[in-house]
Amino acid sequence: MWLTATPAHVPQAAGLFDTSVSASSIAWEQDRQGALNSATVDILLATHNGEKYLDEQIRSIIEQTWSDWRLLISDDQSSDTTREIVNRWIECDSRITLVSVEKKGSAVRNFMSLLPHAEADLVMFCDQDDVWMPDKIAKSVRASTRAGDAENPLLVCSDMHVVDRDL
Repeated sequence: MWLTATPAHVPQAAGLFDTSVSASSIAWEQDRQGALNSATVDILLATHNGEKYLDEQIRSIIEQTWSDWRLLISDDQSSDTTREIVNRWIECDSRITLVSVEKKGSAVRNFMSLLPHAEADLVMFCDQDDVWMPDKIAKSVRASTRAGDAENPLLVCSDMHVVDRDL
């Protein structure tokens, strides 16, 4: 569970903030920081004929400032060198796993086939033609930790930068 207590400094009914520091608010902050520092992340990558950008995308994941992640990949029977690229990265980094090479027929079904394999605290979806900024995972973990407890569904969205082929 991410957050187990309500902080003592939530707004009171009168709309005023309690600015005193209590033992429960300190414990809550320590729980929050502990969750932030120990969160695991599963990244789901659905591929299909993605050889053009896949190396850059996987490299951008490996270079993340947050290191406690797994990259789970499902390939929808690519006819290009996508699978060879994935296998090269698997040899370099044990956090990368090729989960499936069966035909799914659509990106949605390909992504959905990965969900049952996710076991981490947080799950992130990743397109094969993206390149992630180095702190994308860390910022996402921080945003999810600030948002509330692990008992409720949570969606964290990030913005994009439109770039040309030279980034």
